[in-house]
Amino acid sequence: MVKLSSELTGLSVQHAKFGDVYFDVKFKGIWASASLLHVDRGSIKDILQRLAVMLNQGGVFYMSFKYGDKVYQKGDRLFNCYDEGSFSEMLSAIPELTILELYKTADAREERINEFWLSAIVRKV
Repeated sequence: MVKLSSELTGLSVQHAKFGDVYFDVKFKGIWASASLLHVDRGSIKDILQRLAVMLNQGGVFYMSFKYGDKVYQKGDRLFNCYDEGSFSEMLSAIPELTILELYKTADAREERINEFWLSAIVRKV
């Protein structure tokens, strides 16, 4: 995916774990759709704080997780799921990020019609 992204955009594209991501510039927004759900609960707060440092004040951060208050392993992949309560509780430990919107949606894939996602839009204050 990194190679294709680089070829399609003509830009340098990096492949890294969230804990290794660092930019010395500030961004107006961060998009993390269905990716942070693979960060374990012991690390998620540190990762979110690290990413928040790279946001401008007032910057917006979108993230999504499988819906539910649980952690499970499927093969070699970890799934860290949140519902509105568990996400709000987790994010309360990161005072520089405030929730703008939380919403639950159904998975768009027909074979997963009974699966849901929690989407979060937060802002750096």
